[in-house]
Amino acid sequence: MELKIRLMKLKKTQADLINALKEKNIVIAPSYLSTIINQVRETNRAKAIYNTCEKIIEEWEKMPREKELYRENLLRLDNKFPDKEMFNITEVAKYCKLNYATAKNLFFEKNQRFISKTVFASKLS
Repeated sequence: MELKIRLMKLKKTQADLINALKEKNIVIAPSYLSTIINQVRETNRAKAIYNTCEKIIEEWEKMPREKELYRENLLRLDNKFPDKEMFNITEVAKYCKLNYATAKNLFFEKNQRFISKTVFASKLS
């Protein structure tokens, strides 16, 4: 698959790729990277950089990704509960407008009594 498409699927930009290349001690201009990604340049250096870009993108593709609404849910929880990091079953049930048993079954593991804000946001997603 084309590198550009893979970058878009990861919600990454060429700037992200340039920064990752810098971490590998490869410094190139954005315009030069563009010609490499579009496979306009056929030099040995360009091919080597292209292969490095592929490896970087493969690493990114292997990384776990956040659920789509995670950040929004976390922001809502932060706004509503700025000083709270842990929630009990009753608080989760009240926030989600669920009964106690349903909230416990949906959000908590067996014998678990509290859930962190980040896990709560993830499970809401």
